[in-house]
Amino acid sequence: MTGTSAASDAAAAENAAPPRWARSAWGAATVEPASSTALSLSSIVSTAIDVADESGLAGLSIRRIASRLSVSPMALYRHVDAREDLVILMFDRAMGPPPPEATDAAPWQDRLRAWADALFERYTAHPWMIDAPVGGPPMTPNYAAWLERILEVLHGTGLSLQTSLEAALLVDIHLRGSAQLIGNVRPAGDDASPPSRWLEGLLTAERFPVVARVLAAGLLDDNELDVRFGLERIITGLGAIVEPSDASSDGSESLV
Repeated sequence: MTGTSAASDAAAAENAAPPRWARSAWGAATVEPASSTALSLSSIVSTAIDVADESGLAGLSIRRIASRLSVSPMALYRHVDAREDLVILMFDRAMGPPPPEATDAAPWQDRLRAWADALFERYTAHPWMIDAPVGGPPMTPNYAAWLERILEVLHGTGLSLQTSLEAALLVDIHLRGSAQLIGNVRPAGDDASPPSRWLEGLLTAERFPVVARVLAAGLLDDNELDVRFGLERIITGLGAIVEPSDASSDGSESLV
């Protein structure tokens, strides 16, 4: 083996190795560096989630997390390489594992609704998750577990893996979009009025007759937004390409 080929093989092996955050997420990380404080990767992720819950991802910084933990920013870098890596770990922690299914014998529509209910609750509990640049392959264990669950449900109907994956992404996109819309229409403070209140004076019935009626009826207030409507349309569409005996649906309940 020449020196050049050996170096090339070494570089390929290094590129194939998971990054530090992935080793941490999947439990393959080495023992965390010793410290005179109780600082750990777990405490950093938990604190980062608290900051993001309060201020969104825009308000999340290594310096702010360090300040809350009463350590220097450099102390955090002994546990995580970059803010972007930390966001991935935050996202996986906030997702948590999918809830256990009551029974695999339930109709696939009900199993899909239960999965969507639980994931939508995560998105509304942690609105910053909508803005997290996390996508592509399931690179963290909880993300993979949620995807595994929904693919089991959809592929179990007889749909191909490709169609099952596309359907799962469609449901997730709908849930994310609905959660984002709800977050955008909520007042910024306890005493703030929803935008629909002051928009009524700008979007007049003369110029925007239908939109004005929507605003006047309060249909864009967050308590009137029905994420279930879109979900049920997706389920109905999927039912059209699933075996007829599997496509029956007995109604729906409201999302949390």
